[in-house]
Amino acid sequence: MAQSRFDRSRLRTLPLAQRKNRITLDQVRPLDAPPPDFEDPQLDKVVRHIVAARRSGREVVWMMGAHVIEPIDENTSRLLVRGESVPANPILTMVVDPVVFTLERRMLLGLKSRAEGRPDAPIALMVIAYIGWITAGITVAVLFLIERRRRFWLALPIVATLPALLMAGDIQAALAAFIAVGIPVLGFLIFGRSFWGSFLIIASVVLLTLLLAPEAYTAIGLAFASLILAALAVTVAGRSRAVDEEVSQLAVPTR
Repeated sequence: MAQSRFDRSRLRTLPLAQRKNRITLDQVRPLDAPPPDFEDPQLDKVVRHIVAARRSGREVVWMMGAHVIEPIDENTSRLLVRGESVPANPILTMVVDPVVFTLERRMLLGLKSRAEGRPDAPIALMVIAYIGWITAGITVAVLFLIERRRRFWLALPIVATLPALLMAGDIQAALAAFIAVGIPVLGFLIFGRSFWGSFLIIASVVLLTLLLAPEAYTAIGLAFASLILAALAVTVAGRSRAVDEEVSQLAVPTR
């Protein structure tokens, strides 16, 4: 991670008067308070590891989900994620661990790209992806509104957007929530129970994209843009074929 290229102007901060903290003074123990009673058979093991690490000159991090920055040279450092280890079992080994590893790897790569001042994806692709997301959202809303019996169900994707809008003011997350809820609802309204098979396929593809794509938001937006362009091409081709058929019928001589 090249520290010399970190752009502080990309950080968004708030004045102290506007910052909210969930920790209050009532939760802070005074320095002269007696330590609480704590007995655990693993405590001695933790103490021995801490002492051994300090004697060997290594870093000591004692918390869950710790992030450690190790210096490599004067311009480069390595960011590590350290978490609590639990006894292995088949579910953790086969399902949870690969998912956690993939998500944490992408998080570290995202931090690296931001620290180096690089965008997550080329600007042109991000613009196309945003257009795809917006167009997909408009398409979903129109499909709800064109039929009276579907309009009531539009409340479900709208409600799904509220947490992102009210708690974080994140329009992109709200749009993703609107589409994520709106597409399945539309599918079941239009196709009924037969949509289950298609829904499982779509959900699997989306999950794999979230896990494997370097920038999932951009990848899904590009997929939306591609689908919309394909739908427009099919529509234009169908209308052109219909016009050609009408012209050919008019050109046939009548007796």
